[in-house]
Parts: sequence; structure tokens; C-alpha cells
Amino acid sequence: MKKIILLGASNRWQLISTVFILLISIANFVLASDDEPLLSALRIALLAGAFLLLIFQLLSSVKASKYAVRVVIDEDDIVFKTHFFSRPQQLKWQNIKSIAFHPYKISFRLANDSVDISYTTLAKISVEIKENIRHLARQKGIEISGG
Repeated sequence: MKKIILLGASNRWQLISTVFILLISIANFVLASDDEPLLSALRIALLAGAFLLLIFQLLSSVKASKYAVRVVIDEDDIVFKTHFFSRPQQLKWQNIKSIAFHPYKISFRLANDSVDISYTTLAKISVEIKENIRHLARQKGIEISGG
């Protein structure tokens, strides 16, 4: 069982609003009638910014993207990617001795170390992450505390 959970606040609405901003920017650029160079440059900058925002949203809202902020949970490990440009952090189930759940943070006690993972997301997504981790941790006999 491999579970991929995106951490974005509300990826669908973010993407829709970005497309809306892009369409407004295109309309503003096409319908502009003045020849003022400063306003033309501003419109071009707005259009370019809207395109960059759309690319960012597409990269961060697709589960297969290496840039997507996500948690991947499977039988062998847990992988956290908590920021757009950060590297994923992988924890092997076999190395986890105990797990403590906190609001928007999970603490893992490993054989030789401990790791705290903090993340930003919606409450319902945080609950989903914790439920999936709790389910596999129970199957593997790992001590769990907190909610």
C-alpha cells in the first residue's frame, strides 16, 4: 500500500485561482490601448508573473512532481517533503522505535537518533497523515503516543 498525501492547503482552488489570474492578465494585456511604456512594461511583468505562478502551482499540485510538497507512506518507509525546494526526508520503518504525534509535527525516535518533522497543511490533511502513519505503526508494533 503506497499512500501519497499532498500537503498543499487546497491545491484545486489554488490552481483555479491561478488560472483565473492568468486569464485576467492576458485580457488586460490584449485589451490595453495606451502607448505608455511604463504601463506596457507593467502589463508584461504581470503576465510573466502569472505564467510563473501557474507553473509553480502545476509543479506543486501534481503527486508525481518531484517538487510537490507531500508525504509518501508505504510498507518500507515514510518520505516527507515539507518545502518546495527541499530534499525529501526518508525514514525506514525498521529504524523507527516510537512515534509521538503533535499538532502539525511528528516526532520519531529512531535506533540512534530522533527526528522531528514539522509541516504546514489543513487540519483534515494532518489527521489523514497521522491516521495512515498510525495504521502502519500499529501493524509493525511501533509505540505511538499523542494524537
